[in-house]
Amino acid sequence: MTGGPGLGNNQFYNQILMKLMMNPKTQHLLQKPGFMQKMQMCLSNPMMLIEMSKTDPEVKLILEAMTEGISPDLFQGAEGQSPDDPPEQPAMPTPPKAQPRP
Repeated sequence: MTGGPGLGNNQFYNQILMKLMMNPKTQHLLQKPGFMQKMQMCLSNPMMLIEMSKTDPEVKLILEAMTEGISPDLFQGAEGQSPDDPPEQPAMPTPPKAQPRP
């Protein structure tokens, strides 16, 4: 199975295509005229894929198929923070309370 025009024998494209074929929610899309061209266009331009997924339900399904099985933890830092979150500042130690003088 080849990746289609412009994508050659692209293993990533073939993996996405297989995921779409195996998924009952998406396998019908492969029969729609123009869907394969839309998919090729989106996979060749990741920014277009992201933008189009906001308004096109078919493209959203492509994106979901691509990210299926990816753990949300992958996008978090070691302490559960998103990489975009600023690092937490260490807490300043509380100075000891002054003891009353006798």
